[in-house]
Amino acid sequence: MRTFTKTMGLVVGILCLALSPARGAEHPIISPPPITVTGGWALSGIAFNATSVPECETVTGKVTLNAYGSFPSVPPGTQVAVNLHSNNAAVSVVTTVFVSVGPSSETSATFQIYAGHVSSSTSVVISASYQGVIKQATLTVVPLSLNNLTLNPEVVTGGAGSLGTMTLSGPVCPGGSINISLSSSDTTIATVPSSVWVQRGSPWTFTVNTKPVNNPASVTISASYGGVTKTAGLTDNPAAVSSVCITSIMGAGSGILVCGPGTFPVTNHVIPDNGLQVNGRVYLNGPAGPGGADVIITSSVLPAGPSHITPHIVAVPNYPVHFAENDVQVIFPITIYKCPTGITKCYATVKASYRGGGTQVYIIVSGS
Repeated sequence: MRTFTKTMGLVVGILCLALSPARGAEHPIISPPPITVTGGWALSGIAFNATSVPECETVTGKVTLNAYGSFPSVPPGTQVAVNLHSNNAAVSVVTTVFVSVGPSSETSATFQIYAGHVSSSTSVVISASYQGVIKQATLTVVPLSLNNLTLNPEVVTGGAGSLGTMTLSGPVCPGGSINISLSSSDTTIATVPSSVWVQRGSPWTFTVNTKPVNNPASVTISASYGGVTKTAGLTDNPAAVSSVCITSIMGAGSGILVCGPGTFPVTNHVIPDNGLQVNGRVYLNGPAGPGGADVIITSSVLPAGPSHITPHIVAVPNYPVHFAENDVQVIFPITIYKCPTGITKCYATVKASYRGGGTQVYIIVSGS
């Protein structure tokens, strides 16, 4: 508090003349004591623009001073120093904030408050003091929490991966990191790292690795931090046939001639009717599951004209084509027969079927 003092001398002259029967005397002159007028600024309060703050973020504080009394004007730019103090290292503030003062009845200044890392919700008292007057306010620092967990994609073919993404309530402290625990409800279906360290500015992601299965399976992926656990579901599907191809004449390389799925009618992929064997190749969209997979290969003929059915000119194995565990492709033999005399083109399909699904390739065999 600044105090300004004015002493006003009040001179009162009193002349009393009195006659005493015994003797005459003159009364003394009496002067009153000085009158002191004071003025200054008093600390009236401290406040924040929020009552709580996430860890590693900032809030704005404000100290306010009120003028009182009577005092002369002060030069422009005059400031007074208000001391600040935090009772917990989780919150840091400047030690002093300077407040510009003047003839107005109220003046204030703002300052920044930085919240550090906390493991649980923490109440911190910030004190402001000036000229022996102390004002206090309480700020709650809220720890980071895990808000959400998502997987993309949520449905995969066994052996494929999924990306897990975590959302936190705020940023990680600069220079710090937090450890988030991860788990899978069934590690025979999907696995995750035991934990992941998250730093400020780094992706909050991890990879889910799935395993080949023979039947659709569901698994729950969990992420935990600070006593909060979030979960996301993942479906792991068995592999399915993705395509079937006629690749090359057996023993003559592996160039692909035609692949399905395809549509009919076809306008290309003509194979000469040399009566030779060619390679067929069937692909799965993921590794075969435990014990492997048996894919059925069939062939059929298509109309060569409005009313004519071509003869059966394609022969395929009459046994299932077996995929060993983790295989994604298998080669099988196909025999192409000649078209009958007088038919310039014969149409046929080769189809691969597995678990109720499949695909086929359309081929044209040129005739004589």
